[in-house]
Amino acid sequence: MEFLLTLIIIIIVGFWLLFKFLPMLLAWYLKKKFNTDRSNSRYNNAERGKEGDVTVTSYQKKEKIITKEVGEYVDYEEEKDTEK
Repeated sequence: MEFLLTLIIIIIVGFWLLFKFLPMLLAWYLKKKFNTDRSNSRYNNAERGKEGDVTVTSYQKKEKIITKEVGEYVDYEEEKDTEK
């Protein structure tokens, strides 16, 4: 009986400590996470350059690779019905 009572008290104290310190740990983690993301942001003032400068980033398009497994390509044209 004494063991069961001790176990229940330990569980209650453990949950109390968990709920007491969990919000503080969560707030610390979120603050750390968002401050890190903000400092590494591509919209950082140091990376932007002067106001009025324009930077264009372009990427090369990848060519489509058509293999024999895809099948045969058939070019078609739509025809309008003239019977109306």
